[in-house]
Amino acid sequence: MNTKILLPILIATCSIIACNSAKKTQETVVEETEKVVEDVQEVIEKVTTTQKSDEKEVEMNNDKTDAKLEKTSIAAEQFLGEYEWAKTYCCGRLRNTYEPKPGTSRTLTITQDKISDTGGTSGDKAAAYSSGYVIDSENQMFPGEHLLKVGKSPAALLKLDGDTLLVGRGYIDLERTGWVRKK
Repeated sequence: MNTKILLPILIATCSIIACNSAKKTQETVVEETEKVVEDVQEVIEKVTTTQKSDEKEVEMNNDKTDAKLEKTSIAAEQFLGEYEWAKTYCCGRLRNTYEPKPGTSRTLTITQDKISDTGGTSGDKAAAYSSGYVIDSENQMFPGEHLLKVGKSPAALLKLDGDTLLVGRGYIDLERTGWVRKK
């Protein structure tokens, strides 16, 4: 609440007191009105204090968010570039390995603002898309590792070993894909 809301409440309360106190002495009316004014001032003071506290908290959260975004963008820089699909391993005990068929290619492109996977065919396990993304280097699931979040899909674990980018879910039963950085 703010003073724009509290002032009409104060005026209405004072009017009610005045109407109900036609039979009371002027002294009693003044005392009751002063009591209402004191109560309203206390409420205004509490609201102002709460607003200042909330503003400080928002400012601190914004600073934390800015720092995290800066760390994320620094972490993402190492993954920027174009990668050629090398191999996909899927899934669990009935594991299959998928590799590019002759004459086909699949490219993963990671830029500052989007990630895109193009080329290949459905038989090559390709899923063409282009979307915004987030690389989280301060996640709780895999501390010290980088998680890639694209749209509503589950987060993927990213590992860069030289020019080879491995994208997986961190569990042996789930798909893992290897990409080689284009020269």
